[in-house]
Amino acid sequence: MIRLSARLRTAAAAVMLTAAATGTAVAVAGPANADNESCTTRTVVTVNSKAANQRLVYGTYANVTAKVTASCPTGDPDFADAGTLVLQKSLNGGSTWRTVQTRSSANGQIPDYASVYGKYAISRNTVFRAVYSGSTNRSASAWSDTFTASSDSISVHVYRHVGDRHTCARKGCTYTFTIKPAASIRGLTVKFQRVVGGKWRTRSHVRVSSNGTFRHLFTLGKTRILIPGGRGYLGSTGSVRVYRY
Repeated sequence: MIRLSARLRTAAAAVMLTAAATGTAVAVAGPANADNESCTTRTVVTVNSKAANQRLVYGTYANVTAKVTASCPTGDPDFADAGTLVLQKSLNGGSTWRTVQTRSSANGQIPDYASVYGKYAISRNTVFRAVYSGSTNRSASAWSDTFTASSDSISVHVYRHVGDRHTCARKGCTYTFTIKPAASIRGLTVKFQRVVGGKWRTRSHVRVSSNGTFRHLFTLGKTRILIPGGRGYLGSTGSVRVYRY
């Protein structure tokens, strides 16, 4: 009978021996995957399935997702401790970060998915990043692969939501605007411009109230509205044109 030594048995874990009637042994090759491979990972952050910086309006449903994929030289990865995936967000351009969700290795599988979603999942200018720690711990299995660390980030800029209602009379149309969130705009100045001499020029302005509202009488013609940015939001521009019927 042919016997493998203990050292060789460990190094050829997937080899199977079958004894023939003559007492000889036949070795059958196991899977091609080698032990302790170095696998490369890729982490991608998306917002509403798009992996690019975006602009949204306050109150828009958003789904922020982080995914990790692994690529190994001989195919499918062998897992032991497969590291941790952390999804974070920053409201100050990346100066400080807050963890939104943490996914750890479970059942020997790479933590390949983390997400946050909802109507107010992104309520102001936000940078999201996902950091996958990678893994070099092989203690759970002599056949465990190692995984490189990887990360990704995405920026989302947010416009305030602007609602309006109006009434019209002989002098023009009076609009009442309501901006959300109110705290982001209260006390700031909205400008109204008309074309004078071929250029837009500010003709009047109004300060936004504590509940995020302001009012303006629009006369015949086109008026441009400038809503300031700041306090975590983009500025926005709109216009109202009044006709006589």
